[in-house]
Amino acid sequence: KKLNLFLNIILIVSIIICSIAIVFKSTFLKVIVVGNSMEPTIEDGSIGYMVKVKADSKIDRFDIVACQDDFGPNYLIKRVVGLPNEKVSLIANRLYINDCEISQDFSFTMKDEDFKNTTFNLKDNEYLIVGDNRANTMEPIIRSKENIIAKNGFCCVWRRGKNSYRCFAFNLRK
Repeated sequence: KKLNLFLNIILIVSIIICSIAIVFKSTFLKVIVVGNSMEPTIEDGSIGYMVKVKADSKIDRFDIVACQDDFGPNYLIKRVVGLPNEKVSLIANRLYINDCEISQDFSFTMKDEDFKNTTFNLKDNEYLIVGDNRANTMEPIIRSKENIIAKNGFCCVWRRGKNSYRCFAFNLRK
């Protein structure tokens, strides 16, 4: 009888662990941050889990999102600055939505003169995304909602050279 009880407990625990793993895998996307375009919010080498986006998921301004990279197997991790049907302007290191300046606390120093005075007219279902480290990121990218795989989440980082480990949420809408 003790053996049957022990086997039943092991079976129940195994089912619970497998169920949790399945729910976790279907809810979260594992990402590894490559590059420093999201610093200081998220560091190069960070490992994170982001919430997978469903058809009815709402994407808000300043959400951090993951999109498939057009040039490789990695995900692009960027911040949403423009929403569908908006006119988004990046002028003199400031963000304007429909000609109104939007306050944001993210780094916004740009590296390229052409990038400094740019306007995007987004269509239905289009989002403008860009890295927080504006001086070290590619140009803003327009993505449709179908191309946005996940948003927000949490990250765990081993800080090289500092021998420290930290975990934090990064839906950071400062």
